[in-house]
Amino acid sequence: MEQEQVNGLIEKYIAGKASDAELLQLNDWYRSIAYRDAEYPDMELLVQQRMLSRLEQEIKPVRKIKISMRRLAVAASVLCCLGLAVYFYKAWYKPSDRGTTLTSNDIEPGGNKAVLTLAGGKKIDLSGTKSGIVINVADLHYNDGTKVGPGLTRLPAQKEMLLSTPEGGTYQVILPDSTRVWLNAASSLKFPATFSGLDSRKVELNGEAYFEVAKLVRRSKTSGETRVPFFVISKGQEVEVLGTHFNINAYSDQASTKTSLLEGLVRIKSENGNALLKPGQQAISMASGIELLSGDAEDAIAWKNGYFMFDNEDLASVMQKLCRWYGVKVNYEEEAVKNVKYYGTISRFEKISKVLTKLETTGNLKFEVKGKTVNVSLK
Repeated sequence: MEQEQVNGLIEKYIAGKASDAELLQLNDWYRSIAYRDAEYPDMELLVQQRMLSRLEQEIKPVRKIKISMRRLAVAASVLCCLGLAVYFYKAWYKPSDRGTTLTSNDIEPGGNKAVLTLAGGKKIDLSGTKSGIVINVADLHYNDGTKVGPGLTRLPAQKEMLLSTPEGGTYQVILPDSTRVWLNAASSLKFPATFSGLDSRKVELNGEAYFEVAKLVRRSKTSGETRVPFFVISKGQEVEVLGTHFNINAYSDQASTKTSLLEGLVRIKSENGNALLKPGQQAISMASGIELLSGDAEDAIAWKNGYFMFDNEDLASVMQKLCRWYGVKVNYEEEAVKNVKYYGTISRFEKISKVLTKLETTGNLKFEVKGKTVNVSLK
């Protein structure tokens, strides 16, 4: 949309003459610039809910509420968006010495880094110019078809292999059954070189991974066609996959394990309970049992799509993610700052200075990078 058209819509909105269609057009324009490359943290839904609540209280007649609620919702959404756009513009472009300090001690984001450990203990540093590896009994190759390296002969059948990523590393793997797995930073996946002849497919996860499980059936003259189940073992829980796309967050330094389902069905078993997970649900496994939550499971795979996404997330959890991705440690000058809440979407491919600057603009906190440590304090 041309700038003159945008200006005209804004003028109509301010004058109270914009139609519902024009309000929606203005809202779409805002989204197209605000979400581009995840440049601005997003608090839109929370602010809109508060705004609608206040406006509804001011409208007394019931008939008027019924007639104007749609217009009210659209107007509140646009008002919220425009207000946030102005706020983040001022916050982002305001000159500050803090940006200079953070930039002078900058840290690059993570990238494609992983080590493949073969059954005999041999370790292979995988190429950082490639994004994934394909496991095949006959050979090993990257997902662009190139060989992993010379001297690699046929893999021992049913011998376990280990793919691991360091802090600041991520990698993809296509397992022998064509199941696709994306590993997040500081994670590992153990799996056999082949699933041939096995009654079930079992892998072990430490850390976080997103799975797209391939359907595998076995045919025999006596029993006909039977499905070969897929299991993921991770930190005290077992997930049985019934053909699905899902994410598991099972880092050892976290109190709970989170399983988020996007498609299909999974059955979760642990010492403290069992649960059947449906699309859009998240299961949180704790010592006290398994809790099911409804929500947008897409949030759980923001990391796979190249974003940090924070939805009412406390700073301690935010920094935990940043530490794994940028390979840093964090020092809190006051314990209370750990509870500061954040909403927002930020690209994982920015340098740490840009991420921390954005966190500063949306909170009353100050960040300072010294070597590989981030100090956090109140402004």
